[in-house]
Amino acid sequence: VTVRGPKDIMARITSEHVSVTVDFLNAQAGTYTIKANVVMAEGFTKAGAIGTYRLNATLKEPDLEEKTA
Repeated sequence: VTVRGPKDIMARITSEHVSVTVDFLNAQAGTYTIKANVVMAEGFTKAGAIGTYRLNATLKEPDLEEKTA
């Protein structure tokens, strides 16, 4: 993730201040390319991600035999 912001914020920012979330609500088994949302921690909201980020993911049905073993 590329982040841009004021010098004073950028001098203090670490990977711990950046979160990436993906919404799988209502997703079913299959392969997806989903938009990732980049969120800055409190105190770092004057900085922000540059560009659009996407995640490739494959969702599978749970293996019920593995769960019960």
